[in-house]
Amino acid sequence: MRPARAWIALFAAIALSGCAAFACRLETIVVVDRESRVRLQSRIRGIRVDPLGRVNEDREDVIVHEYWVKDASGRWHKVGEASWRDAALGAELEVCR
Repeated sequence: MRPARAWIALFAAIALSGCAAFACRLETIVVVDRESRVRLQSRIRGIRVDPLGRVNEDREDVIVHEYWVKDASGRWHKVGEASWRDAALGAELEVCR
């Protein structure tokens, strides 16, 4: 039973170390510009079968709002709506990288 626990612990350590690449690193930037973008996205609402037996996707179009701020080096960062509203030009803002 002990070797099985060792393998499980080793597997868990390897699996969790892979998540470190996706972790958020906070960075403080100076806001040079901010922008709100709106786009149309088609989402699958469900799947249905028509009278002939064909499978069809039920889709709906939704409007998606995205909020971006630009730093002094010219990079754009996607932020939440509350952070975007609080972002003032020339002020510092913490963003996730």
